[in-house]
Amino acid sequence: MVTTDCDHRLHAHCLRARVEVGAQHNNEGDPLLFDFLECPFCRSRLGEAALAPAPSAVVRRQQEIARMVDKLQVELGPGRFIFQVCRRCTLPYCSGEMACHSMARGKVEAICNPCSRDQPAGKPKICSVHGADYIAWKCRYCCSVATFECFSGRQQLHVCDTCHDNRVLDFLFDFNLMANALPLEQYGVCPVRRSVYGNCGNPLDPSQLKAIERRLAIVSEKAARCEKELEELLQWGGQVDLQGQNNAGALHRLRRKAHSLRVEREDLGRLVDGWPACGALVCPFNCMHPPTGVEYCLGCTLCEQIQNDKSQPTSDGE
Repeated sequence: MVTTDCDHRLHAHCLRARVEVGAQHNNEGDPLLFDFLECPFCRSRLGEAALAPAPSAVVRRQQEIARMVDKLQVELGPGRFIFQVCRRCTLPYCSGEMACHSMARGKVEAICNPCSRDQPAGKPKICSVHGADYIAWKCRYCCSVATFECFSGRQQLHVCDTCHDNRVLDFLFDFNLMANALPLEQYGVCPVRRSVYGNCGNPLDPSQLKAIERRLAIVSEKAARCEKELEELLQWGGQVDLQGQNNAGALHRLRRKAHSLRVEREDLGRLVDGWPACGALVCPFNCMHPPTGVEYCLGCTLCEQIQNDKSQPTSDGE
C-alpha cells in the first residue's frame, strides 16, 4: 500500500499500472490529458512518493510535460485550453480554447507556431529580439486586432472576440476541412469594421456591427428556407384538408415564423443600408493588407512601440 500526498491509501501495484498505461495515451499530436497522474479519488496531482520506486522513462517524460503545461496555463490565465505536443520539436504548446477544438470535425495538425514552415502575409511571426510574446495579428475575418489564436500549422486561425463567437465562427470557418467556409470575395471588402448608428442615435461599436452583419446573413437564409417551406405546404394543402390532424396548427406556426423572420430581416436591412451614409470608411490599420479571409501578421508590437518612442520629439524640441 502507498499513501498519496492527499492522504489516500492505494494498492501500489494498481496505482503503478494505472500510471504506466495512462502515460502511453499522450501520443504526439493528441490533446494532452494528465488524469493518470492524479489521485483517482480527489484528482490531486500525485507526488514522487506515490510513484516510488523510480518511475519509468515514459512516466518521467509525462511528468516533465505536465509541469511545462502547468506553466503555460499560468501564463495564459483563466480559461479552458487545449495543449498538444508538437510533432517536430516534441514540446507542448497551446493550440486554442477547448470550445474551438470541440467544434473541430477534421483532423487537427500538431505543429507549434515556431516549427511551422507556413509563412503568413505581413511581418515575421517571430521577432528576432522578443520572440513571439508581443506578436499581433489581424483578425482573419474583419479589420480588427485578433484576440484569439486557434489551432496550429496551416490551420492556424486568428480572430477577434466577435468572430470567435461559436455561432459566427461556424458560419465563417469550415470545421470539417479546417479552412475557410466561403470564397474570399464573400467575406466583405476592407474595411469590414464600420461606424453605424442604431435606432437610438448612438454609434454601434465594432462587435455590434459584426454581429448585425452575420445575423443578417443567417436570418436571410432562414427566412428564404421558411418561405419555401410555407409555399410547399400551401400547395400541398390544396389537395389535402389542412384542418385535419394538426395541419392547421403547423401552417399557423410556420406563418408566424416566416412573418417574424421577415420583420427581423427588414430591421437588420435598414442598418445595412445605412452603412455608406455614416461617414468615411477608414481601415484602422492604415496599411495595405490581404483580402479579408487571409491570415495577416502585424508584427512585434513592442518593437513598433520602441520605434514610435524614438521618433517622438523630446521635451527640448530635439
